[in-house]
Amino acid sequence: MSTTGNRPRRNQEPEPVRGWFARLFRRPTAASIARANLTTADPASALATGMRQAEALASARADRERAIEALADRIRERDGAYRERAQLLAWLAALHPTTVITQSPDVDEPGWQLLYLTAGGWQMSWHIHPRDADLFEHVTVVDVTNPRAQWDGHGTVEKYERIEEHVRLLALDEPGRDGASKPVTTAVRAIVTEGARFRALVLSDVWAALRDAPDGPLLDGMRIVNDLMEKAQQAELDGNG
Repeated sequence: MSTTGNRPRRNQEPEPVRGWFARLFRRPTAASIARANLTTADPASALATGMRQAEALASARADRERAIEALADRIRERDGAYRERAQLLAWLAALHPTTVITQSPDVDEPGWQLLYLTAGGWQMSWHIHPRDADLFEHVTVVDVTNPRAQWDGHGTVEKYERIEEHVRLLALDEPGRDGASKPVTTAVRAIVTEGARFRALVLSDVWAALRDAPDGPLLDGMRIVNDLMEKAQQAELDGNG
């Protein structure tokens, strides 16, 4: 405060607001209201609220543990299925000596391999996880530049179609459910039938040559050929059936 003559003059700048005074005008927050209610509430009610909160927390933790265990079970089931898949592929690879395996060029993680299996003239490929590498020690390892390890562009759907067609080829499957014969199956049946007929003709010629031999019929040889002819004729009947 300053004076002008005998009259005091008040300073025009306001006094700063003190911290304790400012708190009197501070707006209450939700947290402060909750704390105030907690401190002013009945002790028994506060205890019950705390117990409910503790139970809810324990239940949430139990749910979390069950979810973690369920996830672990699913992971174990997935890994088991992949292991069985790898074992079946190792078996197929042993049945197809042209199968090769190489480092996978399209997986960033180290240790992944790519299996190339050719069956029925079709290429099929699978990625092999590092944990299953021990199952494929009997497969020839080649470099990624090897001609036998070059992907022909087939996708998953096409691979399954090739497997299905190869199964039909091996099993000489019957016509499809709609009654229409499959082209591959029909062709294979024709080849089998023609082969059986050809074998029967050859054996018939041999039998006639033995029968008409200048030194007389060779009974032992004719008996053997006769048995072979009967088998060929039965195969032809089976093929036509």
